[in-house]
Amino acid sequence: MLKLIVFDWDDTFTLNSVEGYMACYTAAMHEIGQDRDYETVYKSARRFWGQPHEATFADLLNDTPELVQKACEFYEKHLFGGTYVSKLGIVNGAKDCIEDLSKSYKLAICTGAHPKVLKDTMVRFGIPDIFETILSSYELDDASLAKPNSYMLEYVMNQTGCTPTETIMVGDGDNDVEMAQNAGVTPVTVLTGHLTEQEAQEMGVKHILPDIGHLDEAIEKIA
Repeated sequence: MLKLIVFDWDDTFTLNSVEGYMACYTAAMHEIGQDRDYETVYKSARRFWGQPHEATFADLLNDTPELVQKACEFYEKHLFGGTYVSKLGIVNGAKDCIEDLSKSYKLAICTGAHPKVLKDTMVRFGIPDIFETILSSYELDDASLAKPNSYMLEYVMNQTGCTPTETIMVGDGDNDVEMAQNAGVTPVTVLTGHLTEQEAQEMGVKHILPDIGHLDEAIEKIA
C-alpha cells in the first residue's frame, strides 16, 4: 500500500533548471578568467549532477585547484542572485498536484538543490510547505552519499516510518532512478528533465509520465 511519495526538485517541479545552473557555472568560470565552451561545462556538471557544485568546479579546474574556492564564491553569487531563478519556470499543475496528494500520502523531497535556492524557489512559485521531510545533498557530511546512493531515500523513509514497498520516487534523471532502485523503491520518471522515454525504459522504469501533473495515472497502477 502506497504511503510515501518522494520527489526530486529540479526539472521535476521546476523547468529549465539546467539552463539556470549552466548560466551560473559559465558566469563563474568567466569571472575567474577560465572560460570554457558550453559543452565542456555541461559534461562536467552532468557528471556530478545532484552533488554540491564544488565537485563540478574541482573537475573543471583540475589543473588549477587553487581557483576552485573562488569559482564557488562567484557561482554562489549568481545562484543566490537573479541569474539562476531568472531561467526557471514551474511545471503546469505542480501546486495543485501536491496539494491533492498531501491529503492521502506523506510527501518528501530528495534533491541536489541548495536548501536556500529550494526555499526561495518554493516561495517564488507559491509551492506550499507540505513536505514531511526535505533532504538536500548539501546537507550530507559525505558527498558519496548523494544520488544515486540509496542513503538519501533511506533516510527519508526512516524519518517518515515508511518501507520501500510503501514508497515511490518521482524524478527526471538517471540518478533518481538508480537511487530508487538501489533502495528497493519503485521509480517514476517524468519527462520534464534529463531522461527521454526510451532512456527511462532502458533503465527498467515502468511508470513514465509527461510531468507530475499526470502522477495520479501512475498511482492508480501502483497503489
